Amino acid sequence: MGISPRLLSLLLIAVTATGCMKEKYTDCFEEPAGRLVTVSAYAGTGEELPAGILTSVHLYYFDEQEIFFSSIQTEPGERVPLPDEAYHIIAWGNLGGNVEIHSGESLREFTLTLKGETRAAYHAQSPGDIFHGMIILEDIPEETTEVVIPIYRKVGSLTVTIKGLQTYTGFTDGFSVVVGETLSRIAFDGTLGGEKVSYRPEGGFTDAADTWYVAPFSLIPGEGVAIDIYHDTSLVASIEAQSSGETITVREGELTNVLIDMTRWQGGSGNLRVSVALTPWGTEAAWKDF
Repeated sequence: MGISPRLLSLLLIAVTATGCMKEKYTDCFEEPAGRLVTVSAYAGTGEELPAGILTSVHLYYFDEQEIFFSSIQTEPGERVPLPDEAYHIIAWGNLGGNVEIHSGESLREFTLTLKGETRAAYHAQSPGDIFHGMIILEDIPEETTEVVIPIYRKVGSLTVTIKGLQTYTGFTDGFSVVVGETLSRIAFDGTLGGEKVSYRPEGGFTDAADTWYVAPFSLIPGEGVAIDIYHDTSLVASIEAQSSGETITVREGELTNVLIDMTRWQGGSGNLRVSVALTPWGTEAAWKDF
C-alpha cells in the first residue's frame, strides 16, 4: 500500500520544521547551548539520595545586586540553561500546597512560610519533605559547563508514641496532641524566622495494647519542643522535656522519636517516663518495651 500524496506532504512539512527525521521525535532535540544548571539532593551525611525522593524543583535567579529577575520549575535531574544575569541561585525541592512563597524585589525579601490549618486556632500545616540549597556563581569556576546545586532537607520530622493513655484517662477516643512551638518561616538564604507556631498531627490507637501513635510528620526544626496531650478540649499532660531533663529537639533531616509512658503515672511530675531517640529520616526507633 503506497503513501498518499497528502500524507507524504505532511511528512515533508514535519521534517522541514524539525530539521530531523529519527525513530523518536525527542531524539531530534539537541542539548541547550551555554552553561547548564541542575540539582542533586543529599542527606545530611553528604550521601546522594536515590531517585524518587525529590519530585519537583523550583529555581529562583537573582543578579549580582541580589535583585530577583526570573524563576523556573523543572524536574529532578533535568539540566536547564543558566541565565547570563544569574549570580545567586536558590533551589527548593518538593514545594507543596502547605507552604507559600512570599516574594519581593530582592533576595532578602523572599521567604517560605507555613500555611495555617484553620483561621480560628492557628496550627501550622506540616510543610512536607522540603529541600533547600543555594549557590553563588562567583564561587563556581568559569570553565564549569554544568553547575550542580546540592540541596538538603530543610525540615525535621517527629513521631509520638503514648503508652497507657486509655488506662490513665479511662477514655477510648477523643484524643489529640499539639506539638510546638517552632518558627514558621524560612528565608531564601536558609535562616529561620517568623512567628512561633504549633502543629496538630493526626493520631490514633494502634493494634498494640493501649498505645496511641502519631506517625512521622515534618516540621520546621527547633529546640525545646513541647507535646500537649488533650482529651477533647481538656489538657491531659504537657511534656516539655525528657525524663533526663534534656529538651526535645527537632533537627534537619532527622526523625525525633518520642515515647511517653503513662502506665505507672499517677498525675503530677512523678512516674511519667519520657524517652527521645534521634534516628535517620524515615527510620523509626525500635523501643525496648515494644
